[in-house]
Amino acid sequence: MRIGECGQPQAPGDGSASGIAEQPTDLASPPTTGPDSGAQRPSALGIWAFVLAILGVVGLLPIVGSVLGLVLGRVAVRQSVQRRVVGGRGLALSAVIVSVVTLTIVVVVTAGYALFIAYGTR
Repeated sequence: MRIGECGQPQAPGDGSASGIAEQPTDLASPPTTGPDSGAQRPSALGIWAFVLAILGVVGLLPIVGSVLGLVLGRVAVRQSVQRRVVGGRGLALSAVIVSVVTLTIVVVVTAGYALFIAYGTR
Protein backbone atom coordinates (compact mmCIF):
# COMPACT_ATOMS: atom_id res chain seq x y z
CA MET A 1 0.00 0.00 0.00
CA ARG A 2 1.34 3.45 -0.94
CA ILE A 3 0.85 6.75 0.83
CA GLY A 4 -0.82 9.57 -1.16
CA GLU A 5 -0.28 13.34 -1.01
CA CYS A 6 -2.12 13.96 2.27
CA GLY A 7 -0.78 10.90 4.03
CA GLN A 8 -3.88 8.88 3.13
CA PRO A 9 -3.44 5.24 2.12
CA GLN A 10 -3.78 4.75 -1.59
CA ALA A 11 -4.79 1.72 -3.61
CA PRO A 12 -1.87 0.06 -5.47
CA GLY A 13 -3.11 0.83 -9.00
CA ASP A 14 -4.51 4.31 -8.37
CA GLY A 15 -1.98 6.99 -9.27
CA SER A 16 -4.49 9.81 -9.61
CA ALA A 17 -3.87 11.47 -6.24
CA SER A 18 -0.11 11.85 -6.65
CA GLY A 19 -0.21 12.55 -10.38
CA ILE A 20 1.82 9.43 -11.12
CA ALA A 21 0.28 6.96 -13.51
CA GLU A 22 1.63 3.45 -13.48
CA GLN A 23 2.57 2.08 -16.88
CA PRO A 24 1.54 -1.48 -17.62
CA THR A 25 4.52 -3.65 -18.40
CA ASP A 26 4.12 -6.12 -21.21
CA LEU A 27 7.17 -8.33 -21.46
CA ALA A 28 5.85 -10.09 -24.55
CA SER A 29 5.96 -6.97 -26.75
CA PRO A 30 9.00 -6.51 -29.01
CA PRO A 31 11.53 -3.81 -28.13
CA THR A 32 11.15 -0.44 -29.85
CA THR A 33 14.90 0.00 -30.38
CA GLY A 34 17.70 -2.29 -31.43
CA PRO A 35 18.75 -4.11 -34.56
CA ASP A 36 15.37 -5.81 -35.08
CA SER A 37 13.19 -2.76 -34.45
CA GLY A 38 12.69 -1.93 -38.14
CA ALA A 39 14.18 1.54 -37.71
CA GLN A 40 15.86 2.98 -40.77
CA ARG A 41 19.64 2.67 -40.77
CA PRO A 42 21.84 4.32 -43.35
CA SER A 43 23.70 2.03 -45.72
CA ALA A 44 27.42 1.51 -45.27
CA LEU A 45 28.10 2.88 -48.76
CA GLY A 46 26.20 6.05 -47.93
CA ILE A 47 28.22 6.54 -44.75
CA TRP A 48 31.53 5.96 -46.54
CA ALA A 49 30.52 8.28 -49.35
CA PHE A 50 29.69 11.05 -46.89
CA VAL A 51 32.93 10.56 -44.91
CA LEU A 52 35.02 10.71 -48.09
CA ALA A 53 33.13 13.77 -49.32
CA ILE A 54 33.78 15.55 -46.02
CA LEU A 55 37.47 14.60 -46.21
CA GLY A 56 37.47 16.19 -49.65
CA VAL A 57 35.94 19.40 -48.31
CA VAL A 58 38.33 19.61 -45.38
CA GLY A 59 41.28 19.28 -47.73
CA LEU A 60 42.75 16.01 -46.55
CA LEU A 61 41.78 14.21 -49.78
CA PRO A 62 40.49 16.98 -52.05
CA ILE A 63 40.40 15.13 -55.36
CA VAL A 64 40.49 11.45 -54.39
CA GLY A 65 38.00 11.84 -51.53
CA SER A 66 35.59 13.83 -53.64
CA VAL A 67 35.72 11.43 -56.59
CA LEU A 68 35.29 8.38 -54.36
CA GLY A 69 32.52 10.16 -52.42
CA LEU A 70 30.76 10.92 -55.69
CA VAL A 71 31.03 7.35 -57.00
CA LEU A 72 30.03 5.67 -53.72
CA GLY A 73 27.23 8.17 -53.21
CA ARG A 74 25.76 7.45 -56.63
CA VAL A 75 25.97 3.70 -55.99
CA ALA A 76 24.27 4.10 -52.60
CA VAL A 77 21.48 6.26 -54.08
CA ARG A 78 20.93 3.70 -56.82
CA GLN A 79 20.81 0.86 -54.29
CA SER A 80 18.25 2.70 -52.21
CA VAL A 81 16.01 3.08 -55.25
CA GLN A 82 16.47 -0.25 -57.04
CA ARG A 83 16.97 -2.70 -54.19
CA ARG A 84 14.78 -0.84 -51.73
CA VAL A 85 17.59 -0.49 -49.19
CA VAL A 86 15.99 1.08 -46.15
CA GLY A 87 17.56 4.34 -45.03
CA GLY A 88 20.66 6.20 -46.09
CA ARG A 89 19.34 7.84 -49.24
CA GLY A 90 19.57 11.34 -47.81
CA LEU A 91 23.10 10.76 -46.53
CA ALA A 92 24.21 9.37 -49.90
CA LEU A 93 22.54 12.22 -51.76
CA SER A 94 24.25 14.80 -49.56
CA ALA A 95 27.57 13.05 -50.22
CA VAL A 96 26.98 13.39 -53.97
CA ILE A 97 26.14 17.10 -53.62
CA VAL A 98 29.14 17.84 -51.39
CA SER A 99 31.46 15.93 -53.74
CA VAL A 100 30.22 17.78 -56.83
CA VAL A 101 30.60 21.17 -55.13
CA THR A 102 34.10 20.28 -53.91
CA LEU A 103 35.19 19.06 -57.34
CA THR A 104 33.82 22.21 -58.94
CA ILE A 105 35.77 24.39 -56.52
CA VAL A 106 38.96 22.36 -57.10
CA VAL A 107 38.60 22.70 -60.90
CA VAL A 108 37.95 26.46 -60.74
CA VAL A 109 40.86 27.10 -58.35
CA THR A 110 43.21 24.92 -60.43
CA ALA A 111 42.21 26.69 -63.68
CA GLY A 112 42.66 30.09 -62.02
CA TYR A 113 46.08 29.11 -60.73
CA ALA A 114 47.11 27.79 -64.17
CA LEU A 115 45.99 31.04 -65.81
CA PHE A 116 47.88 33.06 -63.22
CA ILE A 117 51.06 31.06 -63.83
CA ALA A 118 50.66 31.26 -67.62
CA TYR A 119 49.99 34.99 -67.90
CA GLY A 120 51.40 36.26 -64.62
CA THR A 121 50.94 39.80 -63.42
CA ARG A 122 52.26 41.66 -66.48
